[in-house]
Amino acid sequence: MGYYQSFQFGNLIACDQTQVICTPTDSYDRIISKELKVLSCGAGGCADLVINDGTILCDLNTSWNCNLCGNDLPYRIPIGYNDYFQMQFQQPDPFNGLSFNHIYGIFGWGTVLDAFVKDCCTDEYILDGSGNPKSAQNYISGNYTLIGEYITTDWNGTQNLTNIQQFQFSSNAIFNDLAAQFQSECFYKEFRFYDTNGGYTTFYTEPYQFVGCKDTLYISGMYDLIDCYGYYHGMNFRYYPNISLPFIFNNARRFPASLERVGFSIEKEFVGNTFKTTSSSVTERFLLRTDRLPEKMAIYLVNLLASESVMIDGIEYVCDGEVNKNNEIGSQWFIEATLRKRDCNKKFGNCN
Repeated sequence: MGYYQSFQFGNLIACDQTQVICTPTDSYDRIISKELKVLSCGAGGCADLVINDGTILCDLNTSWNCNLCGNDLPYRIPIGYNDYFQMQFQQPDPFNGLSFNHIYGIFGWGTVLDAFVKDCCTDEYILDGSGNPKSAQNYISGNYTLIGEYITTDWNGTQNLTNIQQFQFSSNAIFNDLAAQFQSECFYKEFRFYDTNGGYTTFYTEPYQFVGCKDTLYISGMYDLIDCYGYYHGMNFRYYPNISLPFIFNNARRFPASLERVGFSIEKEFVGNTFKTTSSSVTERFLLRTDRLPEKMAIYLVNLLASESVMIDGIEYVCDGEVNKNNEIGSQWFIEATLRKRDCNKKFGNCN
């Protein structure tokens, strides 16, 4: 017996190189036969989270509002009365497992996980008609629940599975219940991921505050597959259709910010050395300014601005260049960023 035990994975036989048990086809089989995937736990300072955009907490005491510097003010994530907002987790799922060899996602809400909405001021749950904490499943928009796996492919063609839990919530449904029970407009969510022993791990969101659309911008950033936080933006899923609906993740959030048009750029193409114009384009320049943001939300916004396609209130912009803190006192950020939008592009056919 050598240092390792030989094994077979599909058509691939991996052998212990320290003893002649079988004849390997490649001396490096032991290394490359099966790649390891290391979960990046501890994301965003939360030891039990696989991915985190900075707005999910393991402990409420680590909220940015509990750790303000001298010049900082409390911050709540703005949310409109009719916004839809999505959340994604990639927590290990002990109930459905992780395998190509079975139908995935038979177990869902109430078994794999549950979530609840709590009032900011009282820390009390929104209750259902029986006086129990009301499951956030009631606030899902349409059927936008996905409890399953997503598939990625390595450079060598190997397919990998990753657990995913993804939801779209309706802010209007939350507002109605919050206002009726607490006369409040501030909330946070509590998520519970269950284990097979009857216990669960709890996560919390940072607080949200209902606001009007004035003085806020709804910003999202589109990525081709996986963004800088590790969130999956593709559509290659395995799921159980009775309880899940596949949909592309949208990372949109509302920010206390304004957008000001500050100039235009005109570009023209000419025929030879003449000034006969063959095409012209007009690009508008804008200045994005935010009110004070916690550092985590500033990083979140930068991740959106760095994406393949930046959408602000439904209009596409391009952002490049530096993004600075603009605040020497305290930890909060006042971002100014330059954006561009192609407004008009014309080609002229008669060049004579």
